[in-house]
Amino acid sequence: MFFWLNPFYVIYGLFRRLDSGRPFIKCTDSGVRFIEAKSSKCLDDFLEDIKKDSSLLRLLFLNQTSSMLGADQWPIIFLKTSHPAQ
Repeated sequence: MFFWLNPFYVIYGLFRRLDSGRPFIKCTDSGVRFIEAKSSKCLDDFLEDIKKDSSLLRLLFLNQTSSMLGADQWPIIFLKTSHPAQ
């Protein structure tokens, strides 16, 4: 993944906060989290299901960040990929 992101070095940082509460980006090499998921449906079918039940939209986004990361450890980008469940 490093080679994919190399041209976009700005996103390697983490969101941090100064003591004053002002947010800033600390440039590190840990600003991307990669999440892998399994699905029994292709994206087209899943998007059709979302049209019928919008509550499924929450499955597209990571919602566990508060328990996984400290308040000053938020990466700029989360990448989530899915592959067929077997």
